Amino acid sequence: MVRKSKTDNERALVKRIQHYVHKGINSEEGDVTSVRQDMFERYYGEAFGNEREGFSQYVSREVLETVEWCLPSIMRVFLGGQRAVEFAASGADDEDQARHETDVVNYWFYNGTEEDSGFMTLYSWIKDILMYPNGYVKVSVRETTEEETTNFRGVSEPDLRALQAKDDVDVVIRKEYPSKETGNTLYDIAVTEDVFQRGIEVIPLPPDEVIVAHNHTRLNLDGGKFICHRTRKTRSDLMELGYTEKELEDLAPADTETWNSEEIVRHFYADEIPTDDDRTFEDESDERVWVHDIRIRYDDDGDGVSELREILMAGTKILKNEPTDYVDIVAASAIHITHKHIGMGYAEIVSDLQELTSTLTRQMLDNIYKQNVQRKYIAEAAITTDNKTMEDMLDGRAEVIPMRGAPGESLLFEPPNSVVAELGAVITEVRNLPQMRTGVAPTLTLDPSVLEKSTMGAFLGALEQASQRLELLTRLFAETGFKRVFQKIHYLLRNHFDEPQQVKIAGKWVTADPSNTARVELAHPIGSSPGQGRGISPVVRGLSIPIDGAEIPTAPELLPNSPRDYRAGWHEGIDFAADRGTPVRAAAAGTVVRVDRDFVDWDAAAMNAALDAAIALGYTPEETLDRIRGRQVWIDHGRQVVTRYAHLDAVADLRVGETVRRGQVIGTVGSSGFEEGGPHLHFEVRVGDDYLGDWLEGDELVRVITRSFE
Repeated sequence: MVRKSKTDNERALVKRIQHYVHKGINSEEGDVTSVRQDMFERYYGEAFGNEREGFSQYVSREVLETVEWCLPSIMRVFLGGQRAVEFAASGADDEDQARHETDVVNYWFYNGTEEDSGFMTLYSWIKDILMYPNGYVKVSVRETTEEETTNFRGVSEPDLRALQAKDDVDVVIRKEYPSKETGNTLYDIAVTEDVFQRGIEVIPLPPDEVIVAHNHTRLNLDGGKFICHRTRKTRSDLMELGYTEKELEDLAPADTETWNSEEIVRHFYADEIPTDDDRTFEDESDERVWVHDIRIRYDDDGDGVSELREILMAGTKILKNEPTDYVDIVAASAIHITHKHIGMGYAEIVSDLQELTSTLTRQMLDNIYKQNVQRKYIAEAAITTDNKTMEDMLDGRAEVIPMRGAPGESLLFEPPNSVVAELGAVITEVRNLPQMRTGVAPTLTLDPSVLEKSTMGAFLGALEQASQRLELLTRLFAETGFKRVFQKIHYLLRNHFDEPQQVKIAGKWVTADPSNTARVELAHPIGSSPGQGRGISPVVRGLSIPIDGAEIPTAPELLPNSPRDYRAGWHEGIDFAADRGTPVRAAAAGTVVRVDRDFVDWDAAAMNAALDAAIALGYTPEETLDRIRGRQVWIDHGRQVVTRYAHLDAVADLRVGETVRRGQVIGTVGSSGFEEGGPHLHFEVRVGDDYLGDWLEGDELVRVITRSFE
């Protein structure tokens, strides 16, 4: 087989991306963009295009009224309670930690982003789902380096020299003068240094910037084949992201268009629309190019299995292509259509009523006008030769109208035929229809204390004093959108923040270390047990894979509950294949409770005798099972969660009681305890007396195992 070059592979990848971008959901060539443009024009009360000159062109505003009356009620639910999301404690000893994590995650959503506050993010996102089929937000890590200048007075010369010797500090001497006490020279200086900051940002995205694979049939984007945030950036923007001038050479535009039609519609006023003259004053750093931030599943390494990759493509050049396990965009919809990604906004379900009300009102206004300014019939013989009669008849300001003959015989008014009462009654009925369809009216509201009745971010309980339809909208948004955002914030804090963070909670700055979390829930079993009837399987969240580059196995023989006939027992862990000596890392921060520093493996005779005894008993005794696991390290993560790392070839220099951080090397892969199994890591997650995956099998087992590493 001829293997493609890297250049050929990149060309094929670019073509694949371009296909999805131009054919995907929300693309310029699709129908969804037309719906959004129509709803935007309805919101602004734009004309329908069927207007006639000389007749009423009134446009009612049902779309605007529905959206704007919905917003306050829904916003109160998410902003009126003490916390928008609460993480449930797994027991009495977990109450403080769960409360702490709740406060930290809420802080990052509502206060963590200076440019887009939590309030404005919520406002934009909710408004998007009310106006359009879907609304989107992006949850990502924000890293910035900013210059910070501090002024100092009375600095001694040794201190000044020490500051000047630092590579990352710029020192400017403002003033030099002798000390009154010692006569030594003192300095007033300004010290400028680069300050690195890392945070979480949740940014609402214009729906036309998010492209989703055309065959995606779920609202949730996790697991999707193609998700893309498509926007324009300047070369300067890309350099701020860390790319060099060399990497940005030969950037070719991916598309010929500069502005898509939906973006032009969004720039409603003429003042907002850019012109070609703008380019006259731009330099090379202002040159803009389409940038695609992509999550795509495809077979990158040629093993026949597709993997999720994070790709950044500027123009047609791939700047980044890395494996990932994280999709950074969350979708929501006001009206979820099952088995479809595309939903429906409230604007869409009242759009036809806006046109109907406008048409009826126009007819009523035209009828009133005809009654006030009746049509006139004038005899031709009454018109003067200079046509002054017709000119003054058409001029409403004329007080005297010259004509021939008697006016009573020459002028006839069209008899009025009023339909105002009938049209008024119909309009009144039609005006009530939006409330029937949406459950939204000025007199309805939602109780903000609903969040105080919630658990795990699920907005449960009664939403009193409001319609059931508005209640359902709020619950749907909370479950499918809002909760996922907070889960993603929690994930990013665990996996991308190695150092404790300073956050402000209840008016006080406190230290938060979210990397120390491995939150636990209990999941009732689905399906039949593998045979021992052991009860409920624990479900753990927040673990990282203990071997770099390894993937979560799905083969049944590598997962819990696989039969081990040679010892009359069951497998209780997850086997990660790896070469001998491969580093093994802690799956989460915790405390070492066992480390086999002086391990001595058993001989073949002792092992065979123990296995024969197990078969005779019909089960594997715990002592035998422990010897089979070989050299081990156990880490306690709190809340009864303990991870075990078995068959190790060697262990790191650890001590019982020592604290380890997530990702710290705790040993190397081996085959101790059971040489016949070959080098691999046997990884167990214990919750009390149970193990992760206990009682489960098939797809449910794989799902629980996979979610443990999310």
